[in-house]
Amino acid sequence: MVGAGCLGRQAFVLLACDGRLAFASELKSFFAHPRFHPEIDPVALTSYLQYGYVRAPLSIWQGVSQVLPGEWLCLAADGTLTRHRYWDVLTHFQQGERERATWLARPAAELEAELTAHLQEAFRLRLVADVPVGMFLSGGTDSSLVAALLQEQSTLPLKTFTIGFADARDEAPTARAIAQHLGTDHAELYCTEAEAQGIVPLLPEIYDEPLADSSVIPTVLLARWVRSQVTVALSADGGDEQFYGYPRYTRLAQALRYPPALRWGWQPPAWVWSVWSRRVNLREKYAKLQAIWQQDSRPAQYDITVRHLLDPELAALGRSPTPAAIANPDLETPHFMAWQDIEGFLAGDILPKVDRATMHVALEGREPFLDRVLVEYTSRLPPEFKYPNGQSKYRLRQILRSRLPLSLLQPGKVGFGAPIAAWLRGPLQPLCREYLDPVRLRREGWFCPETVQRWQEDFNTGRSQDGQKLWTLLVFQLWQERWCRR
Repeated sequence: MVGAGCLGRQAFVLLACDGRLAFASELKSFFAHPRFHPEIDPVALTSYLQYGYVRAPLSIWQGVSQVLPGEWLCLAADGTLTRHRYWDVLTHFQQGERERATWLARPAAELEAELTAHLQEAFRLRLVADVPVGMFLSGGTDSSLVAALLQEQSTLPLKTFTIGFADARDEAPTARAIAQHLGTDHAELYCTEAEAQGIVPLLPEIYDEPLADSSVIPTVLLARWVRSQVTVALSADGGDEQFYGYPRYTRLAQALRYPPALRWGWQPPAWVWSVWSRRVNLREKYAKLQAIWQQDSRPAQYDITVRHLLDPELAALGRSPTPAAIANPDLETPHFMAWQDIEGFLAGDILPKVDRATMHVALEGREPFLDRVLVEYTSRLPPEFKYPNGQSKYRLRQILRSRLPLSLLQPGKVGFGAPIAAWLRGPLQPLCREYLDPVRLRREGWFCPETVQRWQEDFNTGRSQDGQKLWTLLVFQLWQERWCRR
C-alpha cells in the first residue's frame, strides 16, 4: 500500500508492466528504475500549460501518477491498482453547509475566540523541535498572524526572515516594521537581479516536474539563506484558501455582474485598445472575461478563472484543450472555490514550490495553517463569518487588530514575488531567444513556432503585457532539456 498525507508532500507512483509498484516523493527517483521509460504525457503537458502545474493525478511522465492528498493506493496480487480516499476536505465543507444555521446562531465574538484558540494551538505545535526554528515573514496577513500569535506565546524572540529585491516593489519594508512591532529577531536578505536570475538555470534540477510559478525564484533564494541560520522554517501557506484571500474570489462574482451587452460579444473600439492595453493588459483581461461569460456552469467558470492559457491560446500552440472534470457539489460559491483551490492550486503549486525549495537545501518546511484539526474547523465555518460582504481574510485581520497597528494591516497583497515580466524583456531575453527559437521548437514538435514567435514579438514591443505565457513555455523548455535528453 502507498499513501499520501492529508495536506503535504507530493507522492508519485510508477506501475511497471510486470505488476510491480514503485513510489517516490520526487520524479527524478524513477530514473533509477530499470522499467522506467521517460515519455512526456501530452495530456499532462496541456494541464501544465493550462494551470502552470500538472494537476493530480497526472504527472508529466506517462505511466507515473500522483497520489492525491488523503489518498491511499492498494496493489492487488493480480496487478490491479485501486485508489481510496481516507480524508477529503470536501467532507468538512459539506458538513459545515449542513450545520450552517447552528454556526450562524452563535455570536461572532465567540466564534472568533474559538478560531483564535485553534490557530494558537496549530501554530504552537509547529514550533516543537530540538533544532533552531524560524519562519518566513512576507509582511502579508497570514505570515504576520503566525508571527504575532507565536511571539505572544514565547518568552524568546521568534526568528523571522524576509527577502526583497533592491529595485522592485515588495513587502520587505512592511515585514521589517511588523517584526519591530512584535519584537521578533528579524533578518532581511536583499538580492540583486543577477543573483535571482542565476537561479533560473537551476530550476529544472530543483523542480523535476515543470512549475510555472515565478515566485519559485525568491523562494529558493530565501530557503538557501534561511538554512544557514536555522534547521526548521515555518511558512504561512493555506490562509488564502481557508479565508478567501485570492482576488479571484471577488473577481469571479464581479465578472458575472457585467451588463448583458458586454456578454453578447461587444468589442471595444480600436482606440480603447491602443490607449489602455499597455497600462492594464486590457485585451488579455477582456478575453478572459468573455471566456467566463460563455460558460454555463460554476465549475467551468472557476476553471477559466484560474487558467494560465485559454482554449484559443492552446489551439494556437497546437495543443488540444482538456477541460478539467470538476464536480459541482452543493456548496456556497466561496466554499466551492476554496475547496477547488485546496485540491488544486495549493496541492499542485504552492506546496510543491515550498517543499522542493526547502528540501533542496535540507531545510525542514512546516505549514502551521495546514494543521489537520485547524483545516477541518475552518472548512466548517460559514462564509458569512469568514467572508462578510466579500471582505477577504476579514477574520484573520480582526484577530490581528489587537496585535498590530492599523497602518500595518492595510497594504495590498504582494508576497515573495519576482519582477519576471521586466526580466523577460531584459536580461532573460537571450534565454528566451535560445529556448524559444523557432527552429528548435519545430524540431521538438510540442509548440507551434509561429505562435510562440508572435507572442514574443507582442510582448517585447508592448502590444501584450502577458509575460506569464512566455515564462510558462520557457520553464518547460528548460525542464525538457534537463530531463528529456539523458
